[in-house]
Amino acid sequence: MKKKRKLKPTWEKFCANYIATGNATESYMKAFNKTKTSKKKLNNYAHDLMQLPEIKERLNELQQKLESKTEKQIEDIGKELGKTIASKVQVLQELTRIALNSDNEMGRLRALELLGKFHRIFGDTTVEVSNNNFAPVQLVVKYVKKEDIVHEIQQ
Repeated sequence: MKKKRKLKPTWEKFCANYIATGNATESYMKAFNKTKTSKKKLNNYAHDLMQLPEIKERLNELQQKLESKTEKQIEDIGKELGKTIASKVQVLQELTRIALNSDNEMGRLRALELLGKFHRIFGDTTVEVSNNNFAPVQLVVKYVKKEDIVHEIQQ
């Protein structure tokens, strides 16, 4: 089995820059600190460096690490999104239960208001709801056409 040799620091820096930018010429310029070299020469040097088996192998390794890290991040985001969706469903279920079953009229109204906000049915019209036992409550209601609701549900 062939022993893998360590890359020169400038080659390693080139590879890291290339993975970050995708631009071999720019990566070469940064890694080798060649700010005064012509663009044509930089292109040639970068091309030659990209042809080396050690560089190809290292770029492949770094790309695989990056992809693995990205997959893990996507998986973590998916898990968090799943938790968020599950918690929203639980909140909506609880609000629905309160709106349908609560003996507390103000609690029912508040649950209905929150459900309405979630489903985006409230808008610019103000409606005042009052009860002898409680202070008046103002709700903002937007009246929508039945067709709009059916269309939104079908999507």
